[in-house]
Amino acid sequence: MRSATVLFHLTFLILFAARVVSQSNPSDLTGPWELMVDDYLIDHKENVVRQYHPFVKYGDNPVLTADKPWEGTTSYLYGTVLPEESPRKGYRMWYHAWNGEYTNLYAVSADGVHWQKPSLGLINFQGTTQNNIFLRRTKEDHLPQVIYTPWEKDTLKRYKLINYDYGRTSPDHLISGFWGAYSSDGIHWKDVNRNPILKDPGDVGNFNWDPHNWSYIGYPKIFAPVSGFNRRCVGYTATKDFEQWPSAQLILVPDSTDDHWVTTPGQRTEFYGLSGFAYQSAYLGFLWIFHITDGNNDGPIYCELVSSRDGIRWARQEAVNGVRMPILPIGKTGSWDEGMVFSTNHPLVEHDTVKLWYGGSNITHASNKQGRSGVGIATLPKDRFVSLDAQGKQGVITTRVLSNLKGNLYINADTKGGQIQVEVLDASGNVLPGYERSACIIKGKDNIEILANWKGKRLPSAALLKLRFILKNASLFAFRGDSIIKPGSPDLVVSIQPFKDAVVFRPVAEGAYRPVEIPGSSFLGPRFTLSAMVKPTTTKQTRLFSNYRGSGSFVTGELIVDFDPSGQSMQGCRFIVNGQSVTSGPLNFIDGKYHQIAVTYDYGKVVLYFDGNPVAVKQLDAGAAHLYSDRSVKAYFDLPDALHEVGIYLGNDLVIGGDRTGNFTTYRHMSKSADEALMEGVIKDVLVTTEVLSSQQILQRWHNTLPL
Repeated sequence: MRSATVLFHLTFLILFAARVVSQSNPSDLTGPWELMVDDYLIDHKENVVRQYHPFVKYGDNPVLTADKPWEGTTSYLYGTVLPEESPRKGYRMWYHAWNGEYTNLYAVSADGVHWQKPSLGLINFQGTTQNNIFLRRTKEDHLPQVIYTPWEKDTLKRYKLINYDYGRTSPDHLISGFWGAYSSDGIHWKDVNRNPILKDPGDVGNFNWDPHNWSYIGYPKIFAPVSGFNRRCVGYTATKDFEQWPSAQLILVPDSTDDHWVTTPGQRTEFYGLSGFAYQSAYLGFLWIFHITDGNNDGPIYCELVSSRDGIRWARQEAVNGVRMPILPIGKTGSWDEGMVFSTNHPLVEHDTVKLWYGGSNITHASNKQGRSGVGIATLPKDRFVSLDAQGKQGVITTRVLSNLKGNLYINADTKGGQIQVEVLDASGNVLPGYERSACIIKGKDNIEILANWKGKRLPSAALLKLRFILKNASLFAFRGDSIIKPGSPDLVVSIQPFKDAVVFRPVAEGAYRPVEIPGSSFLGPRFTLSAMVKPTTTKQTRLFSNYRGSGSFVTGELIVDFDPSGQSMQGCRFIVNGQSVTSGPLNFIDGKYHQIAVTYDYGKVVLYFDGNPVAVKQLDAGAAHLYSDRSVKAYFDLPDALHEVGIYLGNDLVIGGDRTGNFTTYRHMSKSADEALMEGVIKDVLVTTEVLSSQQILQRWHNTLPL
């Protein structure tokens, strides 16, 4: 009887374990660890250097190459790699190939290195179905991104596919955009009822499940005016309904550091794509950096690391001597991936290792040479993307006030040549008795999870705490408590006052004229206020705030606040963002006095103020107005109530008193800024802030800045 009971329990445990494994999601990379990828949780640091650690490529790459007629010479990943569902042995890959037309392909592997291309018998290619093509609507659908949702009640929808079609194939001419499909097994697919599920112009995008917000997220390519060019940038979209995605909004653009390498006109950096995914307590991303070396469309592509706390606002890597280090570089000259590398939509984490499969090519993006592409694999120790290192001198890292920090404290660290000690502080920064560095005990020298305690004590039970890490000849990669840590104080409001004293803007004829730059004003977010006092000396249309390129229609990535005392080009003052405008109506400007112009933006609700009083109110739609290569503009505002939390991200910082100057290139078309709305007069008391001032605060600023 006892042996039968034991057998029952063993059988139950085995079945239960198998059930847990089968229902777990290998795409869920979240957890309680706080990585040292950025300074979000850091209040102070000294004598430490942030070090980036690139992936290590497998020595016998590529692990998959084009060797079938339907692959041509180009098989590579914009796609997905997942473990086998059950039992969890081996891997599955969804990738695509190009042989003059696209094919969406499927492969399997026992070890992730040696791949087979099974004959699926599903799609006819040149008279036979004996191939590994799993889906084909047209000759142009490609970029197969698979999202695995094992909890889905409808088992026919446990696998979700989103990929792109240009819509140019005869005779059907599908609508261009990202198309969706469902599958029970990841092999046999059925399109959703209404396609495309995302009508966006960018032909590159990466999509994932976000466990932090229990939603689907995507990062399609968006074009925006950035530093003289219409550049590839990154957009963001999110939804809880897989069949209905709101239009992507601009969230990430190249900065001046990205163009550090430029030596000749036309060269520039663009963002070819972003693989963004929830990782531990935050988000990580592999940003595809595209160096356009020929001034047109050719150049190498590699990956940099970016980090985020909400999946919307991303922190870039720190530059060393003006250069950011790739997290996944292209290969050496003569190697199979010397031209381009592209990551899957997310890596996998297995035991102590991060595994990343990637597409690679031996030619650059628009090379006229015959090239070959394939798939490789690269690895990194778990959570060790970035470290804070102290070498020689003692380094100190003090966190912000943290909430939900409790239980055991663990660190991911390398202290082989030195040591790390940890102190626990109260919210005011005082070391708690019994939690001094001298009481700290850390056993382990180089491990991804080392327990820290204070003579056997765990973290105290206080609601708000700080941590202070003291390290010498050591590296700190991450730390965690028993649950996800949150900041114990709100994020800082960013306020910029480029000048408070009056600045006189003279006519061009009286001397050199340049609008005044407002550094750090490109990310305004979902809530912001712009305000200034103006005393114009002419009646013509005048820009107050602007990053407009100076010609053509207003598009996503641009913002304008301007006014026209004459009323000829418009009435009163106006606010333009994301291709949408709000206008006040007639106002009295020309009286030799200062006047206040202010605008607040609160999740799409815009209020224009004149002399402390609201003069216009309007709710703007979330979405984007894209500038195409032929200089046409197409607006995408399909779901007007969606994603106002993204807010406003601009292609360039704002300037005061005019538009952006110089030439602007859209594909092969070059135009010059018209310089037709330059300020003549005086501007003072300029404010740009990431908070929404109340009507009372706006009125108070007006009264406070009036001349005595």
